Amino acid sequence: MRRIALFLFVILLCVFPSFADKRNEAVVAAQSYLLDMPFSARALENQLIYDGYTKEQAAFGVDHSNADWNRQALRKAENYLKTSLYSAQGLYDRLIYDGFTKGQAAYAVDRCGLEDKILADMDDWQALAVNAAGRYIKHSPYSRKNLIAQLVYDGFTPAQAEYGADGCGADWYLQAERSAFRYLRTQVLSDEELITLLMYDGFTRQEAEYGLKRCRTPLF
Repeated sequence: MRRIALFLFVILLCVFPSFADKRNEAVVAAQSYLLDMPFSARALENQLIYDGYTKEQAAFGVDHSNADWNRQALRKAENYLKTSLYSAQGLYDRLIYDGFTKGQAAYAVDRCGLEDKILADMDDWQALAVNAAGRYIKHSPYSRKNLIAQLVYDGFTPAQAEYGADGCGADWYLQAERSAFRYLRTQVLSDEELITLLMYDGFTRQEAEYGLKRCRTPLF
């Protein structure tokens, strides 16, 4: 049976020589991509298909690229940590989203230095949560409620997220004021409409009323 399959494959190569060429091209393309940036096997196959290779050719290119997928996951994790703050769970989830297997993602998180350098104990988890919270409120206004929700979404536990929100030095009244001004730059709102939006964003009634008052107060 194997001889028949081999015979048919040889005939296919003779009749359609470009068949083998395209598969070899896919291998070269896959290896070229891996030199430039880390990929999961799934992401690399999708990239090759996007480039015009058939699914079979793309799969062949990925399978024969000689990639170490654990190493690719580690490279990807290290790239993320150069530009963003991640909890171990958040980084693991990000790698899974990128197409790495659970084993590959766990390998990367265990070896990228995250737990050794940042998450050695609970105090370090808390420090990371505080830093992440501070970066968020630096760029956008947040209520305490929404900031905690954002940190939990990033992979922090509720307790760590609360610690981060409470420890980042945010003035929630000021955050409400910033959020109110942001709304009024793009919308015409009544007082009650603005308060409703701010409370929907997680601000208390008192914080929302403060933000409204600051926006409606003449500058001179």
